Amino acid sequence: MVPPPDPDAGETMREQLAKHREDPLCAQCHDMIDPIGLAFENYDAIGGFRTQDKGFDIDASGEMPTDGDPFVNAVEMADLLAVDEEFPHCTVRKTFIYALGRGLTLDDVDYLEAIESEFILADMRLPDLIKLIVTSDPFTQRRGEPEGN
Repeated sequence: MVPPPDPDAGETMREQLAKHREDPLCAQCHDMIDPIGLAFENYDAIGGFRTQDKGFDIDASGEMPTDGDPFVNAVEMADLLAVDEEFPHCTVRKTFIYALGRGLTLDDVDYLEAIESEFILADMRLPDLIKLIVTSDPFTQRRGEPEGN
């Protein structure tokens, strides 16, 4: 098994991840997630913009793993995501799951459909999605899970 990338190595993150993907077990996931992550390489750990990392020029380009659409940076990747018809559906569900700290249930379906509709009407802005979720019954009536589960 190829070791995970080392942030202190003398190679670019793109080169390290390419080596990591040489292991077929690692490639199964990394072929999907690396292009998305590498699009954000121009941003350091606190969000500062940079053009080099350890003396190497940063290449933030890639292709969307779903359809191969190319992008040159995070802004172009975000533009591609924004026009993907699955974006609102996936974003609402994943954010809802994260906010509630649990998986979805059949009882959530009606709430999710309403939240998704409102999210789309609000031009898919994250602050609006957060407000829709935290004011929903599943969130406000959440009582937590029993200990040990």
